[in-house]
Amino acid sequence: MLADRVRMGSGKSEFIDIWGTPGSAKLIAGDGEVGFFGEVPASEFITGVSLASQIPIYSGTSANSTAGWLKFAYKGEILFVAKKPIRYSIPWTAISNVKCVYGDSGDKTVTIDDKTYKVTLMRGANDKFDPKQYLNEQTDGYRGEPNHGSEWNRLMCQIHEQALDKSWNSPSNVETDIGILEHSLGSGSQGMYNDNDLLTHYNHGHGSFSWCQERSMRVEFSRLSRGGEGVSYTSSCGSGSDYTHPSYGWRPVLRLIG
Repeated sequence: MLADRVRMGSGKSEFIDIWGTPGSAKLIAGDGEVGFFGEVPASEFITGVSLASQIPIYSGTSANSTAGWLKFAYKGEILFVAKKPIRYSIPWTAISNVKCVYGDSGDKTVTIDDKTYKVTLMRGANDKFDPKQYLNEQTDGYRGEPNHGSEWNRLMCQIHEQALDKSWNSPSNVETDIGILEHSLGSGSQGMYNDNDLLTHYNHGHGSFSWCQERSMRVEFSRLSRGGEGVSYTSSCGSGSDYTHPSYGWRPVLRLIG
């Protein structure tokens, strides 16, 4: 497993990326369970245009191609999340059709500088929910508790300025014990990121509603998105996975596998 190729310990300085992926090899916040290495410029990794071409995926409109990547440790693995959505006006099915959603066996991988990555969407709900099934059989729920402890919350929310004072736009979507991945790379409070930095609010551009892996409601083709009205926001697109609108964007996650 990839975790065998990083040196893990109790402190952030003991989780080291010895695989040699772009960016810092040492965490600036957190640990091997949830940690932040910092930013990686697109020029040192891959641009949005180049990634889309390599897959290939042409649906929607290219944007933020050189905005760069956020490098994280998550559950002993290394992953890169697009800092901003790299395409908008793209339906969920266009991403699914090229097998860039779940990271299942046989799904899309890309090679960048001799390293291989699975191309997926982020998990917007927590791990106890199967992303291929709707989130809550009893209530059709997608807000509140289903989001607690999710990959989105642990990574995107914890690097956001609202983690400092828990001033979430949608507080019920965030667990009360959520932590803070402190850094000074953003333009928000105390150097943390804000919604403009991450494009997680529609006030700052197209694609702010980031498609996630999950089916969100009993409606067969509904899909979950995160962001759009703040980093903590969650929404269900009941119009279907073929729905195309400038508000919906592709924020890929590249997961190192070897």
